[in-house]
Amino acid sequence: MKTTVINTSKEMTAYSDFPPPKDAANFMHNTELLQYFRSYAKHFDLEKYIRFSHKVKSIKRNSRFAESGQWDVEWIDLKTNNNAVETFDGVMVCTGHHTDPYWPTPFPGQENFTGKLVHSHDYKDHKGYEDQTVVVIGIGNSGADIAVELSKISKKVYLATRSGSWVMNRVWDGGEPADLAYLSRFMFFLKSVSPWWAQNYVLERKLNKRFDHGRFGLMPKHHVLAAHVTINDELPNRIVSGTVVVIFATGFSFGFPLIEGGQLIPVKENRVDLYKYMYPAQLSPKNTLAVIGLVQPTGSIMPISEMQTRVFVAALNGPHSWPGAREAILTFEDRVFNTTRTRRTKETLSSKPPIKMLNLFRLLD
Repeated sequence: MKTTVINTSKEMTAYSDFPPPKDAANFMHNTELLQYFRSYAKHFDLEKYIRFSHKVKSIKRNSRFAESGQWDVEWIDLKTNNNAVETFDGVMVCTGHHTDPYWPTPFPGQENFTGKLVHSHDYKDHKGYEDQTVVVIGIGNSGADIAVELSKISKKVYLATRSGSWVMNRVWDGGEPADLAYLSRFMFFLKSVSPWWAQNYVLERKLNKRFDHGRFGLMPKHHVLAAHVTINDELPNRIVSGTVVVIFATGFSFGFPLIEGGQLIPVKENRVDLYKYMYPAQLSPKNTLAVIGLVQPTGSIMPISEMQTRVFVAALNGPHSWPGAREAILTFEDRVFNTTRTRRTKETLSSKPPIKMLNLFRLLD
């Protein structure tokens, strides 16, 4: 969307070796974030390594993988239509989990519906929606952003969600960015010694004090820490003014069909088995392929992706066997993550299990 603003502050989003400009907004507009990425690439002279207008068609283990750990990557140049296969020592899969638009089960009578069906993946701006009656299904960040934007120019907007959502604004008390306020080592310590129910009680009370979710039909069936919150500064005001009418939830699915036809990393109901959320376990001890950024953190994805990349490069440049890593790294945190996933999946009651939400600092550590 042309109006999209990032949901995490610039300090908590930036790469560790490249601070954002001081004059950039605390919550950067998408054009500012794009310029930040371009400046990063220019500063570190990365563009010479990037092949623009190229598409990867397949990734598979080299015939000598058992000895070399290498991968054969087939790609196509979209400008010339030339195909080629190259062999690489390592592969990082950075496609994320917003890859394939997920469409819910067709509603009754959809085959006779003469209106327009659009997924949020294809929504760019409000043009063409003026004076239209619009139903936005889903109250994730994208759904809320679209509903707010269209509520200003469409005749009527219905925001439909299966189970409601906790809505949180970007700015916390005293004008401090919310993620700076609650994503700190001190807050991480407090959470580690506080009962889960008490954390939910305090945060839910604070969010309801700003905006009574129950009064306006948004009270979710799950606790605030059981699923990803919706971050939006305008949605409560649009609902209160009567511009958005709430009824009652879709998103994205993902897979890895490019990697050996999807057989190496199977995905079932948004669940995937990756060691440290990175490595297909069956490749050990040749840990030369990793998935980067396939997590839903309590905060920005970029610091986690950077740390995962560091781990991968360190392992790739060291002994491929990575002696003792599985035993040494499989710590208490891994068991906590697994327990948390089970609990959250049960509480969200969604038709499609969500991506596992992880504590930022616990994962970084």
